[in-house]
Amino acid sequence: MDGRVIRQEKKTEMVLNGPYAEGKASIGGLFLIRANDYDDAVEIAKGCPIIEYGAIVEVRMAVPVA
Repeated sequence: MDGRVIRQEKKTEMVLNGPYAEGKASIGGLFLIRANDYDDAVEIAKGCPIIEYGAIVEVRMAVPVA
């Protein structure tokens, strides 16, 4: 699984396969979280407050869990 991209459109979060933001986007920060799986990570990421201001949040696996 490569990751997910979360953005808001018309006050609703959209989750897309990714991980890739549009070329005009750049990295503005990085958060490391602990999640059970991608679905759990996406739910956590949906709560990121910058999404409501038009930011895109990418969810990627940083360290594989054995």
